[in-house]
Amino acid sequence: NHDGTEPLLVQHSLDIVDETTQQRRSIRRIHLFNNEHSSTPSPTQLYISKFIYMGLWLAILMSLYCMNRLLVRSNLPYDGILNESMLELTRDINQIFQLGGILGWFVGIYQPGKLWGMLGKPWFSIILVGISPLYSWISNLDALRHSLADMSRWTMQMTIVVCIGAAAIIGVMLRLAVLSYHKYGFKGLAIFIC
Repeated sequence: NHDGTEPLLVQHSLDIVDETTQQRRSIRRIHLFNNEHSSTPSPTQLYISKFIYMGLWLAILMSLYCMNRLLVRSNLPYDGILNESMLELTRDINQIFQLGGILGWFVGIYQPGKLWGMLGKPWFSIILVGISPLYSWISNLDALRHSLADMSRWTMQMTIVVCIGAAAIIGVMLRLAVLSYHKYGFKGLAIFIC
C-alpha cells in the first residue's frame, strides 16, 4: 500500500510491543518478591515489601549520619560536637527514624520502584552523599566562620553565600510549585503550598 498508512501502522505496532516489553522489564526489576507462577506479587508480599523499602531508606539515612559523625571526627566542620552523650546519640537516631520515616512516607519511598528510581538518578545520589561534606567544608572557610544567628558579625562573603543559598532554595521551591501546577492544576499547587 503506497498511501503512507502502512509504515504508520507498523511503527504504532512496534511502539506497543516496545512499551509492553519495557513494562515487563520494569515489573521484574521493581518487585522484591517474584512468584514463579505469577509476575504479580501477592498482597502480603507487597505489604512486607513496603517495610523492606522503608527499612532500606532508614538504613541509608543512618549510613549518612555515620558519615557525618566521621566528618566531625576529621574536623569538618571545625565546630562539630566531637563527643556526644548517649542521650544525644539516642535523640539523633530517634529523630532520624521519625522524621526520615515521615519524609519517606510522604514521598512514597515504600512503593516499588520509588527508592530505586530516586537512587538511580545520579544527581540525587550525589546530592544525598555530597551535601554534608560540602556544607562542612564551606563552613570551615575563614570568611564563613560565623553563626547564622548572629547577623551583626557577618562578612561580605558570608552574606553572599547566604543569599546564594536562599536563592537556590527559593528557586527549587518555585520549580516544584510550577511542576505541581502543570501536573495537577490549581489543586496540586494548593496542596504543594499547604
